[in-house]
Amino acid sequence: TAYKSGSGYTGTMTNMNLNLSVDSGKLGQALNFNGTSSYVDMGNSASLAVSFPYTIAAWVKAANFDTWATLVTTDINPGFTSGANLQIQGSTGYPQIGFGNNGGSNEKAGPSPIALNTWQHLVGVVRGPGDMDLYVNGVDVGGSYSGAEVTIQYTGNNARMGDDSLGNDFFEGSLDDVRVYNRALTPAEVKQLYGLGGATIR
Repeated sequence: TAYKSGSGYTGTMTNMNLNLSVDSGKLGQALNFNGTSSYVDMGNSASLAVSFPYTIAAWVKAANFDTWATLVTTDINPGFTSGANLQIQGSTGYPQIGFGNNGGSNEKAGPSPIALNTWQHLVGVVRGPGDMDLYVNGVDVGGSYSGAEVTIQYTGNNARMGDDSLGNDFFEGSLDDVRVYNRALTPAEVKQLYGLGGATIR
């Protein structure tokens, strides 16, 4: 099933029913993911293969964080981390932004779990290795780094929402207004983006 974003990107809904997987979101319609098999394949457009600096943003309503969940990846890779990724850590529920070079990775995780079954705005701003900001609902939450200070590299594989291709990082919940920028948003821009959802609460 094809799904077209508001920015003109077309993705392929996999193991998703258009009538059941599209629901009311934070800024319009959201996509619901079942946590076991559903994802959206976004192809391998060059515009999604971001390098430093970049920003990934999404409205997220997570149903659980029992296991790791990939919200967005710009390069699926069954062996190693590559491309840019926005995730939720398993067990802890900490939001995480990061990237990889098909051998190593560098991440920054927030200091506390996101709330379940509640719309929250997650933004990761990455300027380079060890230079990232993680925002929850317009606020820079700080956090801690892990991994090596590697560069970002791509394998030529597709971008994806809701899974990373390993088959064990499926996201259960809803995503709305997913955005990938090829620049670092400023704190003011992050707050402005968060404010777009302030008048619509479902």
